[in-house]
Amino acid sequence: MVKVSLVAYSYEGLGKNECDRGNLEAAEQFSKQALVIAQELGMIHLVAEVNYDLARLERKRSNTELAQQHYNTAHQIFQQLGTAKDLEKIEREWEQD
Repeated sequence: MVKVSLVAYSYEGLGKNECDRGNLEAAEQFSKQALVIAQELGMIHLVAEVNYDLARLERKRSNTELAQQHYNTAHQIFQQLGTAKDLEKIEREWEQD
């Protein structure tokens, strides 16, 4: 299980990197793989992070409705987890983008 969770984090990191490079198709693939694994393993914090990554990706595609849905999911999970730092970070970044 530890190895599989590391794979999920690796996919998430690759998704972020590809998104930052503008390779949105690759970013989506990596992020969705990370999301599937994170959900299967119950890695709730990573599920929130990947949803925020997908929100940023969809925003870059100008798909504002889907971007907002992913953002809302991430925000709700971070709220439920009580992770104030994560909430502050995504709120600040979301307003700046």
